[in-house]
Amino acid sequence: MASSIIPIKDSRKLLRKVEELLNLGHEIKHFIDLLRIFHLPSTLRIASTNIDEIFSIPNAMQLQEAGVELLKVSSSDSLLDIKFTKGVLEIPVLIVHDFFELIMSHILILESCHYPDQSYIGHYVFFMQVLVDTDKDVDILIQNGIVEDWMGRSSTVAALFNKVQREAWIFIPSYYRYDITKSLNSYCNVTRHKWKATFKRDYCSTPWIILSTTIAVILLILTFLSTIASFLAL
Repeated sequence: MASSIIPIKDSRKLLRKVEELLNLGHEIKHFIDLLRIFHLPSTLRIASTNIDEIFSIPNAMQLQEAGVELLKVSSSDSLLDIKFTKGVLEIPVLIVHDFFELIMSHILILESCHYPDQSYIGHYVFFMQVLVDTDKDVDILIQNGIVEDWMGRSSTVAALFNKVQREAWIFIPSYYRYDITKSLNSYCNVTRHKWKATFKRDYCSTPWIILSTTIAVILLILTFLSTIASFLAL
């Protein structure tokens, strides 16, 4: 099932999660609180942070240029099940629809009032807003299946995230999945990752380009060997 801020594609999963939460003693204040809880990860963790790391996360295009592969999580019940392993950033699917701003804004207001030091959804919104800095970033996420745009325009999605993010409460001393933020920044600062990504994009993007590159390398090697043979023959 795709993780989302409603619509829920499988109501039975929603009901099962509500039952699990009630059995664990969670207090559900009202419907908006229920929506927030439904999108929380199974393991809640807040880590101490470095403010410079948080505000220097690359956007989607910069991540690609640095060699990071962006993939959608195949199955997840939480928007926050974001993973980064060996150069692959996996993000649950987000559905952006006409009521996205309204629902998300209410959840963020709820967090700022009742969960100021546990603003998981606010952290998620902040993370996504950084990723979709421009329309091209949105296009990248759509092409990789991470964002389902039901509104029809990339510019609208980018503006929407920027608008919603202004309502997100970020408790600076702590940040959910700070480990991912730190790992992404470290990975993008390695020059060889950028070189590898550039080579793959420029010389290995299609079968014809791969073939042309291979032939060029073979000819270069043959020319080099011929030069050496001529030199030795003198």
